[in-house]
Amino acid sequence: MQSTLSLLSLRNILLIVWAATAVGLKNVFPAYFWVTVLSLPALSLLMQEMEFLKSPVGKRLSFICFCLFIFHALWAWIRAEGYSAASPGTYWRDDHNYFIEAAAIADSWSQGFFPEIWKKGSPPYLGTIHVGYHRPLAAIFLVTGPSTVAGLLLNAACASLLPMLVAFTSCFLWGDRKSAYAAGAVSMRNPIYASAILTALHPNQFYWASYMMKDMYTSFVFLALLTLILGTLRNRSLSYGIAALLLAPYLFSIRIYAAVSLLVGAMLFPALRFKKSAIVQVAFVSLLVLVLVTAYTLPGYRLFQQMMSSLIALSPAAVDGPLALLLRMGAGIPALFLAPYAWLRFDVPTPMYGMYPGMWYLYLIGYPLGFAGLYAALRQNVNLAIIPIAALGFGALLFLTSAYGGNAARQRFYMEYVMLIFAGYGFSNPSKRWFFCIYAAELAFAVGQVMSLR
Repeated sequence: MQSTLSLLSLRNILLIVWAATAVGLKNVFPAYFWVTVLSLPALSLLMQEMEFLKSPVGKRLSFICFCLFIFHALWAWIRAEGYSAASPGTYWRDDHNYFIEAAAIADSWSQGFFPEIWKKGSPPYLGTIHVGYHRPLAAIFLVTGPSTVAGLLLNAACASLLPMLVAFTSCFLWGDRKSAYAAGAVSMRNPIYASAILTALHPNQFYWASYMMKDMYTSFVFLALLTLILGTLRNRSLSYGIAALLLAPYLFSIRIYAAVSLLVGAMLFPALRFKKSAIVQVAFVSLLVLVLVTAYTLPGYRLFQQMMSSLIALSPAAVDGPLALLLRMGAGIPALFLAPYAWLRFDVPTPMYGMYPGMWYLYLIGYPLGFAGLYAALRQNVNLAIIPIAALGFGALLFLTSAYGGNAARQRFYMEYVMLIFAGYGFSNPSKRWFFCIYAAELAFAVGQVMSLR
């Protein structure tokens, strides 16, 4: 009875009403809905983790996040002087498309016209898949007007919050909250603090934050959803569960494979803990609901069409049998883990020197410590770790078997932060034999790849 009352506390009731109101008004007041999608999870985290934020580790990380935001914000203003996503012919080209499409949505909203999200065509009808970034950008444009610096400041806010999200995730994964609150926990021997510091120092954040693209934003939403899922399972928190249910479809609309990879991990966790009969029943009911929604509702049918179109676009041109698929995956491994060096042979016209610091950061720190942390988590039977591990594995499998052929330096960016979570755990739980074996093999592999370039 007491647990039921705690679940139905005034705070949780208010969150449920807030989420239901935002969903109900989504077609009438879309800007309110898209703001709610991000602000409700943020408020849930603040309410639940206030004790952590007041701890020595929380205070130190809050200061680091503030400094990161100031740096990224200043860089955004400087960068905007010589870079405009409004101009065609940008290096990546996607940033110009995002700018034009978000501006079209903002213009429609300002005139009181709210296009249905499930319709796809010319702007502002963009469909549902891979366009979730456009809506909050349009909400910002509604206030500031179409502006490159506004998009870069959104990146700045996302990048500055990543260390704190990684710290929350580490708390839930390793269950070491008491040590996180201790005065002596501000040390790289604390996996929570170590993971956050490694995240704050990751050089690739400065590269992707300098373009008005959705890669930084995708990483932010992915880590936020991972944090909420782990918090729901670790603390049995209804407020986290509400926020996760609101954020999951949103991540699906930003990058479908990022959401699916996390969903695979979230489904694998109960599969290892509960009876198979119960899991089969839940899976059957879920599949039945999915079929009914896609078959008998127009938005669901349009969404299914867009999913199939995206799946076809990701499919490789021709794979002749299982052996050819395995060979393709093997050939894609250097491209997946050693990018951007592997990209020099493909469609990038010039070397991406701006990504080289991040590349070597992963070679020398992220990957060796990350694999050591993965080994330590598996050896110590950390049950919740199966969720990020499965997300990493499924994401890598997708990039290796799809049309990317492993060449996904942009698309795999969100996975780098998951590896840094394990890198912090590996740093605090060193396994010298594993670390040096991985380090030597990986460095030799990287050097061999570099020497093979023409």
